[in-house]
Amino acid sequence: MHIKTCAEKLDLSEYGITHEGCITRQILKDVTGYPLKELKSQPLRQGCHCYPSRDIGEYDTCLHGCIYCYANEDKQLVQEKYKRHDPSSPLLIGHIHSDDVIRLAKQESYIERQLSFDL
Repeated sequence: MHIKTCAEKLDLSEYGITHEGCITRQILKDVTGYPLKELKSQPLRQGCHCYPSRDIGEYDTCLHGCIYCYANEDKQLVQEKYKRHDPSSPLLIGHIHSDDVIRLAKQESYIERQLSFDL
């Protein structure tokens, strides 16, 4: 297992721990099978090494309960939010209400369309 950090200020290289991103270009390529464009870093927070992305999740909504996950802080809240899930809703949890603010975000594909010869 390769241990890496993202947005960590400490240099832990003497322990074999490297600074990389949580989500890197290589990880996304391995998962999707698509080569991705080399992009200029757009850190999500100070020191972040992640490939640019758009988060589509919501905190305290995953039922898996992984102990290392930062996305769930309250098991009770996870259960409450899950009860509001509706597969026919365009939202992950609940429905759009009249006081919700919806912003359209420009999203472009980062898939590299240029053919290459990977040796």
